[in-house]
Amino acid sequence: MKPDEANKVSAPLFSRELDASDFERFNRYKKWFVEHEKRAPMGKTSPRMSVLSTRATVEQVLRNVIDSEMERNPEFRERYLELQDPAVFKEIVRNYKAQWKAGAKKATKEMEMRNSKVLAQFDARDFDGPNDFPYRRSFKQVLREALVEYLTDPNSTPSSAHYSGGYVRKPEELTPGLVAEALSWKAFRPLRHLRTLAEQGDNKALQLLAEIVIPLVKVLNERAGRDPAALGCVPQRFPFWPALKSEHPDFDEDDRKLLKELHVGQDFPLRIDEGARWKAQDVVGQWAIHLCQEVYIMQDGHCEEDPPKAWEKILLQLRPFSEASWEDWWKVARGVLDDEYIDVVDIPELRDTVTSKADLRSRGRMRKRILQALKDKFKSMAGGNKL
Repeated sequence: MKPDEANKVSAPLFSRELDASDFERFNRYKKWFVEHEKRAPMGKTSPRMSVLSTRATVEQVLRNVIDSEMERNPEFRERYLELQDPAVFKEIVRNYKAQWKAGAKKATKEMEMRNSKVLAQFDARDFDGPNDFPYRRSFKQVLREALVEYLTDPNSTPSSAHYSGGYVRKPEELTPGLVAEALSWKAFRPLRHLRTLAEQGDNKALQLLAEIVIPLVKVLNERAGRDPAALGCVPQRFPFWPALKSEHPDFDEDDRKLLKELHVGQDFPLRIDEGARWKAQDVVGQWAIHLCQEVYIMQDGHCEEDPPKAWEKILLQLRPFSEASWEDWWKVARGVLDDEYIDVVDIPELRDTVTSKADLRSRGRMRKRILQALKDKFKSMAGGNKL
């Protein structure tokens, strides 16, 4: 049974977990990251220091705003000399801090009121489940603690949240799925770290990961077998799906049947049917998929320059990835590569894909060969080539 079309939601090419660790690998070749590493190697300073953590930082932010406004707004230049006066600038900083503190206090009060309403609705509901005996807590208490942490953590973004005044506004009601989101959010980070240890060669981490994942896959597919629609459009967005395989027929899942019943990969933007022959795991394929993902994300939140560049204009009118639109996607991806990343020739894994001795003698020829390979891969992912 196919899920209702009305329930479809736009989604990244992969899940947040599959994207998260991979993005770090590619981000280290972005210009901003390379510049940051030159100034302060990773581990010596934190690039995520709060904007308002120190007085110097506040003043620097304001100074940057002033300098930026100077470049964009001719009328602002008339006040520039006045703003250079230390006394005037100090007064601006004082007022800015006062406004920020007042706004933060108001936001905190509003958040407490919203959370109180959500928790009151939670307390009025019954939740049946196993008690957490080692910690002497009921199933409902465990859920409540996760929900409180989720609602109060500034880094959590519930699906029912929305943006207001530049800030994430958390839900005011106990929306469906909110408790499940809270538990998922709480479990996500330690599981990601466990995965990292396993990838780095920690055998114990790998064994524990297997003990966690196998029972969960069993529950997932047993429920999916009874009610495929319960998964919504999640299977359709993925290019693959987990299945439990065994030598014993009673423990062996029919993976081909499962793929068809769940319509796995049906809404995945790249061609993944049985006739697809392009390679996803080679270096060029990994970079092409990553660039597609970046372009996809940019469609929802890219601030173009004024005037916008040629690739940014294409981005604004970009159609879904297909055999008819792949070339536009490549033009945007090429713009992203040129503007945000270091020269592709200076990216070792891409440079190593060039093997011709003639090409290796010239940076220009190496660059041309790498970009052509990426372009060909885009065409292949849309079904035009078999690379």
